[in-house]
Amino acid sequence: MSANTPCVGVQERLIEALLAHDEAAAPDLAHSESCDACRTLRDDLLHVRAGLGTDAEQEPAPAMVQRTLLATRSALRRRAPARAPLPVGFKRELARLLAAPLAVLPLVLLWNWTVLAFGGELLAAWLPTAAIVALGAAYALAAGGSLAAVFGSLPVVAHGRTQQRLREVTA
Repeated sequence: MSANTPCVGVQERLIEALLAHDEAAAPDLAHSESCDACRTLRDDLLHVRAGLGTDAEQEPAPAMVQRTLLATRSALRRRAPARAPLPVGFKRELARLLAAPLAVLPLVLLWNWTVLAFGGELLAAWLPTAAIVALGAAYALAAGGSLAAVFGSLPVVAHGRTQQRLREVTA
C-alpha cells in the first residue's frame, strides 16, 4: 500500500471513528470489505473497542476499595520503622533552647530588612538595578538559610542534651 492509495484516508477515518466512539461511514465500511489491509485494521479496531467496553469510567466496588485500603495500610505499617518515644524532658529542653532565638528573632529580621533597604540605596550609585536585586536575593537566601540552620538544629541539640542528662542520672 503506497501513501497515495485511498486506503490511507479510509484507515485514518476508521481510527478517528474509534476515537470518537462513532460508527465508521458506510463508504469506509464498504471499502474495508474489499481491501484486506483495511479489513484487518477494522477488525483490530473493533476488537480494541470491545476490549475497552462502553463504560471506561466505572467506579470500583466499595468492598474492593476497603480491601485495598486495609492491605495498603497494613503493608505501610509493616515497612515503617518503629518510632522511639521522645526522651523525658525533651519538650522542656526544646522550649528552653527556643526561648533565646525567638526573643532575638524580631531584631534579626529588622536588621536584615535594614541591610537590604539601605544597602540597596548605597549600591544604587555604583551598580545596575539587576545586580542589586541579585545581591539582595543572595543576602536574603543566606539570612534565611542561617535562620533555618539555627532553628533546625535546636531539636537535635535538645535531644542530645536530654539523652546526656538521662545517662548522667542513670550512671
